[in-house]
Amino acid sequence: MQNKSLHILYLTHKPIFPIIDGGCKAMAQFLELLQHNNYSIDHFAISTEKHPFVANQYPPSVKVDHQFISTKVNTVGALGHLVTGKSYHLSRFYQEEVMETLSNLMTEQEYDVVILESLFLATYVEFLRNKTKAKIIVRAHNVEHQIWTTIAENTSSALKRWYLTKAAKSLKKEEVQLLQKVDGIACITQNDLALFEQLQLQKKMTVIPFTLPTQERKSDYSPNDFYHLGSMDWQPNIETVDILVHRIFPQVRAQKASAKLVLAGSKMNVQDYAGLTNVSALGFLDELPTFYASVGVLLSPTQSGSGIRIKIAEALSFGIPVVTTPQGAEGLLENSGTFIAKNDEEFIAKAIELQSNALLRQEMGEAAQQFIQQHYSKESVSLKLDAFLRSV
Repeated sequence: MQNKSLHILYLTHKPIFPIIDGGCKAMAQFLELLQHNNYSIDHFAISTEKHPFVANQYPPSVKVDHQFISTKVNTVGALGHLVTGKSYHLSRFYQEEVMETLSNLMTEQEYDVVILESLFLATYVEFLRNKTKAKIIVRAHNVEHQIWTTIAENTSSALKRWYLTKAAKSLKKEEVQLLQKVDGIACITQNDLALFEQLQLQKKMTVIPFTLPTQERKSDYSPNDFYHLGSMDWQPNIETVDILVHRIFPQVRAQKASAKLVLAGSKMNVQDYAGLTNVSALGFLDELPTFYASVGVLLSPTQSGSGIRIKIAEALSFGIPVVTTPQGAEGLLENSGTFIAKNDEEFIAKAIELQSNALLRQEMGEAAQQFIQQHYSKESVSLKLDAFLRSV
């Protein structure tokens, strides 16, 4: 007997479309999984100054509602939350206007499952408990407090490190409290699942990885330029690019004067990189397949964050070899077309080796595409998702 279709309310902390960063791409992919399983889906998105809602960017097949809130950061609010011990990162998303809109949705519809995209929306779990009998699932892109703990550890300013450490501790406390109140947690990587298990969350948890389409087999491995692609309004990306530009690439150029580095991503101020030798900044890109065909190796010296890096996995799907760190390689394996470097010296050596060897770029690129095809197909992941949602 065929299972009945689930009626799902899918809440996101920013609009999915237009797809301007890795987070949007991950949400768009997850929405495709829900549609692939033929669920009845109502989508609700919070929009902000940083991520406005643009109706004509959504495909006609998606039933979407939205609510604008202001999440601007201010010093008084941030310092006030230090005193109260509450997380300022989370509280900015908890606002009356959202509750009013959600209340209207709950009055009009009955749902089997409510899926909250990220910890930011888990702040509404108690409110939702009073409005619906639906099971409540959090889809965790990252272990949020882990990101800010690592950023604090890598910060040189003593005052900033003190503030970020306090903020990370508050975030960890609330992250645990909120996740204890949901019915299930869907992680993107096995690493994140292990971290949540260490927090002793007595919840049903699983790994629902992103999926990627199979790309055409890459045929030209002559390009050997390095690149980094990532939205520059996310702190781990800002940190990564700073390390790449000021610490890694100068040492690469000292050994390979011909090496070139291309930087791209939304919210990038290209003038910040003007005048740097053999470095070009492009900002936001519309045509990624064309860009991927023009570059040779992705360099991502990631130091903080958790969850798989969508842009790294996307590069692998296009047959681009990658050099990254253990933090950047979460969810990936050595045989995925990725060099995982444990320190700067190893990172630089691997980068130069790939830049100098077209055959190695091809071998790793072909292994990358094969890895993505084997582990991230929509068909296998959608079956796992359906089983999880029905078992919670």
